[in-house]
Amino acid sequence: MFEIPKTFDQTKTVTKDEATRIIANGEIFFTPKLEERIEVTAWFRYPSYDFIFGLPTGKRAEKECACMWVRYSGGKQYCVYFDKQELDDTLEALGHLQEVQEEFEKVTKK
Repeated sequence: MFEIPKTFDQTKTVTKDEATRIIANGEIFFTPKLEERIEVTAWFRYPSYDFIFGLPTGKRAEKECACMWVRYSGGKQYCVYFDKQELDDTLEALGHLQEVQEEFEKVTKK
């Protein structure tokens, strides 16, 4: 079992070519605050920021079903917790965004 460091600056620096995508199945945890443990499902590391996706545990799990942390070098961190409806809406919006972006690429590459 692996515990992700609390801040981005505590992780090994990676270059653009070393950016990492880790898909986890309950073997990685992130504890940003005391008594707030997240079972990590994906961790994407880039040179100056990372994304941590996971399932809340404990009391948070009673209301929310997923969360996403964004951490930047220098210490800034942002977190969003999702209930089931918010997660469904966000995934739908991201799917639509991907479709629009792909169409935009087709038009701009002509």
